[in-house]
Amino acid sequence: MNIAEIGRAWEGRMLEARLPLRQWLGSTNHSCVYLTEIAGPKSPKAVVKIFPADLFDADHQLPRWRALALLNSPYLLRVLDGGHSEIDKTPFFFVVTDFAEEDLGQILPQRALTPDEVKELLPPVLEGLAYLHKNGFVHGHIQPSNIMAMGDKIKLPVDRAYKTGESRDNTSPLTPYDAPETASGTLTPAADVWSLGMFLIAALKQRPLSAPGSPPAPPKIPADIPEPLRSIISDCLVLDPKNRSTIAEIGAWLQPTVAVTSTASAAAAKPAPVAKPAPVVKPAPSRDSAPMRIVEVAETPLARDIESPRRSPWRIGAPVAIVAVIGALWLGPKMFSHKHEPAPPAMERPETPERPEVPEAKETKPAPAPTQNASQLEDPIRHRVVPEISPSTRKKIHGVIKISVHVDVDQSGKVIAAKITSPSSSRYFNNLAEETAQQWEFAPPQQNGESAPSAWQLRFQFSRKSNVVIPSQIAQP
Repeated sequence: MNIAEIGRAWEGRMLEARLPLRQWLGSTNHSCVYLTEIAGPKSPKAVVKIFPADLFDADHQLPRWRALALLNSPYLLRVLDGGHSEIDKTPFFFVVTDFAEEDLGQILPQRALTPDEVKELLPPVLEGLAYLHKNGFVHGHIQPSNIMAMGDKIKLPVDRAYKTGESRDNTSPLTPYDAPETASGTLTPAADVWSLGMFLIAALKQRPLSAPGSPPAPPKIPADIPEPLRSIISDCLVLDPKNRSTIAEIGAWLQPTVAVTSTASAAAAKPAPVAKPAPVVKPAPSRDSAPMRIVEVAETPLARDIESPRRSPWRIGAPVAIVAVIGALWLGPKMFSHKHEPAPPAMERPETPERPEVPEAKETKPAPAPTQNASQLEDPIRHRVVPEISPSTRKKIHGVIKISVHVDVDQSGKVIAAKITSPSSSRYFNNLAEETAQQWEFAPPQQNGESAPSAWQLRFQFSRKSNVVIPSQIAQP
């Protein structure tokens, strides 16, 4: 009997005399999943995933799970237990993780997410990836079914994560979510960035783009995806992994005045992980030794309410309730418990010859500052200026040149100071961006019925086909 055929056959059995297989949740061609019980100070609900014995190399997989069990992030599902065992003379690997009620893969068949919902969804996903990359891991499986809801929080499962530099396991065929280099190379954080770009398209269009093919060609991003999501996706789906955006840069695109967090920024400072991987517990010398355990496990069933797990806010119920349920999950103010501290945006990489060009797009008007009169209908930008470049200069551009400029604006809306915060390697384009930024004019926000000063960030993009300036207002303390 193989794992795919087991299904409910082991329901009610005990694993390692301490993990009851209480309820079968489903099977794939390489795993079975059951609800189980973990005893401890908080008695967390958990699931146990069972894999065929020939799926993993014990010398690599068990230390990998031990290292993953040492991670501690509010954006990741914890690895609680793991090892190898057998039932009815069927050997297998098993791993125990936190229990998540729903995943995004159950929502998208019903409807696509709106751009605002995607922008609300992204922060915890970016935080989880940044933490993994900082600690020397690559997720390797970013797709809708792995964007999970645990209560009212978004979390990523990590039981199938890899150490940076490892090769992908040949357990399932490649999908469009897998970066082109995955089939023949080692996994790096850039592979997760590609997967993130495909996931964003799937969230907005209910399915990802087709795989690049062989030889690979740059994916064609749907033209109706609004900014800044279109630019984020464009920067993710770059064939050369060295030229893709980092997680910190994506965070800056999403909210240019806030970094993904200090850990995310640190993770993005170098192409390789900036921190040593979490310490790895030395694996047991034989297959008969005790498996890894992170929490105390009961020998008898506990927590009867696990038979009727709390309904997740993702669960699809009656059609009348669908919009309200999803809206409460994705847009509710309590959805994301983390708070960002203001920080300068990540440094832009210099222009590169193979980076795809970002076509000119309609600028998205930023929301008014909290102190601004909500009824004010005046365009917050009174005068936009996009720099002109001569044809001879434009021919010298390779890829996309990106520059960020911070501008301070007085009570009348005039720019009184402009400073480059993320320069390119070209002095000419740096000067051009700074001079252009000084020509912009803004509608001042209102405070107590009077005009107040403000601050903005202008993101310039120069390519052979177009020039784009994306403005974002900086919230005042």
